Amino acid sequence: MKSVKELRQSGYKVNIQHYRCLQNDNLAIPLYQIRGLVLNPCGGKTVVSVSHPTEKYTKAMGEAFCSIHDNYSRKTGVNLALERALKLLS
Repeated sequence: MKSVKELRQSGYKVNIQHYRCLQNDNLAIPLYQIRGLVLNPCGGKTVVSVSHPTEKYTKAMGEAFCSIHDNYSRKTGVNLALERALKLLS
């Protein structure tokens, strides 16, 4: 499986968005909207979108969800979501 770095070097556009859950709430919100809020260390979601370099309208998205019983891991979320997106492109 290719990494995000390898895909970007090959000309693919890769976008990664992380979502986290607020404390005492299972609502996942984007990280850029979280300023001064208390986060739950468990649960979350990562979305990876991959756009083909030559085919303008070819885009695939993969999602990885973290149970609120598991600690959130950005690295694991990116790897799972990227794997799912690449399956759609092939």
